[in-house]
Amino acid sequence: MPDVLRLVRAHNLLLAALGVLAGGWIALSSVTTPRVLWFASLAAIGFGAAGNALNDIWDRAGDRVNRPRGERPLAAGRLARGTADLCVVAGALVGLAAAALVNGAAVLVGTAALAVMIAYSPLLKRLGLPGNVAVALVAGLPLLYGAIAVDRPAAGLVPWTLAAWLHLVREIVKDLRAPSRPPSCRSPSRCRRRPTMAAHTFSSRCSPSSRCSRSRAACSPGRAPATVCY
Repeated sequence: MPDVLRLVRAHNLLLAALGVLAGGWIALSSVTTPRVLWFASLAAIGFGAAGNALNDIWDRAGDRVNRPRGERPLAAGRLARGTADLCVVAGALVGLAAAALVNGAAVLVGTAALAVMIAYSPLLKRLGLPGNVAVALVAGLPLLYGAIAVDRPAAGLVPWTLAAWLHLVREIVKDLRAPSRPPSCRSPSRCRRRPTMAAHTFSSRCSPSSRCSRSRAACSPGRAPATVCY
């Protein structure tokens, strides 16, 4: 169970639900929680769980290399792929069902947000700034979603915009701090460190079966061979 919570980023889902409640309270100018606001919070949890689980499914190969300490349970092998798929389907169904109990706009906005999360890892993530903008818009969406739930969407536009800007800055800073990788590094198999020319020369020409015209010490890894080994 703890690994399932890590897979769906339970702490982020809690923040999303609180953001929906806050968006409704801002729109209503009152800390009152009508039933539709609870349903909207549940929808945010469902859509978020589906998107987070799907992100780990797409990124599991890279996570084995970039997060070797087992931070991602799917990449570490502690969760089966079927469990992750179930989280995606269940999350999407919960999100759609809860949004349908709010209003039509909640269904449309929630479905659009889920579509962005589905497209993020295989497509948007590679586009740089457009990908960051997409993440920021979705991350700031709970405040607008709460306003939509209480039928006052206009009241949620400013909070959503401010939250999206904050998330955009955060995403850009994360990219700047991340170690640079060549564009061709799309999978761990293409990003493995390749042996240098010197290492290749040593392994091929100074193997135990090779012969050197001088002492074997000349073929040690720490120094270049004094003569050509063949």
